[in-house]
Amino acid sequence: MSETDNIARGNHVVPTEWAEQLERERDEARERYATEATEHMLAVNKLCGERDAARAALMRIEDLFVDGTDIYADRENMGLIAREALENE
Repeated sequence: MSETDNIARGNHVVPTEWAEQLERERDEARERYATEATEHMLAVNKLCGERDAARAALMRIEDLFVDGTDIYADRENMGLIAREALENE
């Protein structure tokens, strides 16, 4: 039986050095993946927080816009709300 036949049947024995190297590479890849996944989740959480803060500011502005009792003061307050939201990022 040839070497190719052994590999095709799953009877191929991997040298110990190769197996150990593959295990090390696998473990390193898993660690890198876990680190990158954590970093990505932190970035997503930050973006969600920023989105929620922007949405809250828009809702405050919308409340003033709909109220319409003192247009000048409302416009001034809308600007302050927007500036505050942008500066807090």
